[in-house]
Amino acid sequence: MLANIERAGVRVDPKELGKMSQTMEREIRRLEREIWKLAGSEFNANSPTQLAEILFDKLNLQPNARRGKAKARSTAADVLEELSAQHPLPAKIIEYREIAKLKSTYVTRCRN
Repeated sequence: MLANIERAGVRVDPKELGKMSQTMEREIRRLEREIWKLAGSEFNANSPTQLAEILFDKLNLQPNARRGKAKARSTAADVLEELSAQHPLPAKIIEYREIAKLKSTYVTRCRN
């Protein structure tokens, strides 16, 4: 059965994908505004360098001391999870990334 599905493909309604894309885009923009409010300034939430400046320089958040020097300024999901105990901004970044990834991987890619 799976082989048949793989050969035939899956029918997708482009109008529904368009609606999903718009809804997700609104949610991404809403989260972006929340992120900026929590950070106290606007910045590119997709930029690891800018995010690191906000988290570590401006907000003075500190990841676990056991990390190496390079990992100390990481904005990877595991570091953000750890930092979310200190401030709400890292959790919003995780949520933002999840929705943006879903939109780009499944909704936008399927529409093209």
